[in-house]
Amino acid sequence: MAFWHSWNSIRRIEGITSPLVPSYALVSKDCHLSEFLKNNNILPLTPILSGGSSLIDTWLYKEFGVKTTIHNPPKDPLLLTPLKDYLESIEDKKVEEFRAALNSEREDSIFIALMEAVLPENDKQRCYPVAAIHQEIGYLVLFGISIRKNEDDLNLVALIISCLHKRLKNKGNL
Repeated sequence: MAFWHSWNSIRRIEGITSPLVPSYALVSKDCHLSEFLKNNNILPLTPILSGGSSLIDTWLYKEFGVKTTIHNPPKDPLLLTPLKDYLESIEDKKVEEFRAALNSEREDSIFIALMEAVLPENDKQRCYPVAAIHQEIGYLVLFGISIRKNEDDLNLVALIISCLHKRLKNKGNL
């Protein structure tokens, strides 16, 4: 699963599991940009970005080149649409997206979008809450959804895994 945000249910603590990313800001003293740069009036600051973590500092990115969403999860569930015919038996479901895959930037990691959703803040931005990475002889299946303690979420994940298993057994590929 493409998570790097954690929730310790025993201690009831939440936190970020990958390093925080420093960024730098320029602060000026009311002067023209050229004068500002010439006089070295640059003051580096290291604020923590909202969202708190990097898209490229995760194990998933380092090993497979996969970028995921980093924003706070949308308040309303997203409609999940199957992209492969072997998943069409799964009718459109609404899920709570969390760290859904966006793409893979590595040539040796073949990104396979299995189910897509449209992010509400930009109706053209698609994410893939269910995706797979094919590398060498195997597949890494990614679930970028919040799996709550209810039967609907667990049944959906089990059904998707069952469909993928059936496809691999019968065809040998996704």
